[in-house]
Amino acid sequence: MYTVHIKRPSKVGDRTRIIADDEKNERTSALVAGDTTPRDSNRATRIHVDGTVVVLELQSDGRSPLRDEITVSEFWASRDDGSKEVLAQAGAHVVVTRAAKKDDALATVDGRPASKSVRDALINLTTHTGPSDDEIFGTTTPQSIGGEWAVNGPLAEKDLSVSGIIVSPGGITGRTKLVGVQSINGVDCLELENTMTIGAIQSTGGLPPGSTVQNARMDVALHLLLPVDQARLDVQSDMTLTMKGTFTVPSPKGAVRVTLESFEDKRGSVTPSL
Repeated sequence: MYTVHIKRPSKVGDRTRIIADDEKNERTSALVAGDTTPRDSNRATRIHVDGTVVVLELQSDGRSPLRDEITVSEFWASRDDGSKEVLAQAGAHVVVTRAAKKDDALATVDGRPASKSVRDALINLTTHTGPSDDEIFGTTTPQSIGGEWAVNGPLAEKDLSVSGIIVSPGGITGRTKLVGVQSINGVDCLELENTMTIGAIQSTGGLPPGSTVQNARMDVALHLLLPVDQARLDVQSDMTLTMKGTFTVPSPKGAVRVTLESFEDKRGSVTPSL
């Protein structure tokens, strides 16, 4: 039997190597009321960061980083399979101080305010005050290999509401499974798989005022490798997120019916660094 804890607490001075990739492909089709020909667009983005992170200050929960510093090895972004835009040169120091609202967070590169491109590419600029990953995806009951348990839908709904995604009660379902134990670089790790469906989305952040959601859903698949030794910070993760929806958006030319399909793949690893 294994105790499953997804969130590994941080402490001041923790030093880790992170490698993260975020790839997103988005296809939209917009049709203005009265028109017969939709306007289609496709957009692809990729963000890559590789560096050493040192925790400088913790949030009030005493477990999550409030302020940390990344010493960059690689940090770049690309759009539509174009050339890479270097966001920070190798050796640069990126310091992030999180805040409740993204716009209030502070980010600097070698002491100077970070550009919009850098801020948009940073993994996380906000503090987290809602339910933890353990509360939503984890379990307090020790599990044997093959054990499964349900996602806590009400807590997941509460967590999403913080980011502006409002879901009808009962609209989130999913399960987590302890697939097995793998040895990764000599470290025994729990292999977890999670699938979650977010249906009955009523509203979502980022839409212009006056927009309405006709129908929208998200499907999430998460694969995690976590050390059996809960004192270790090592984490490997791969998450895919698929979203489909139809929205009505106001415009000077009239209501616009927008159909959206997007696919996002986030891959990352965190390992202790000497």
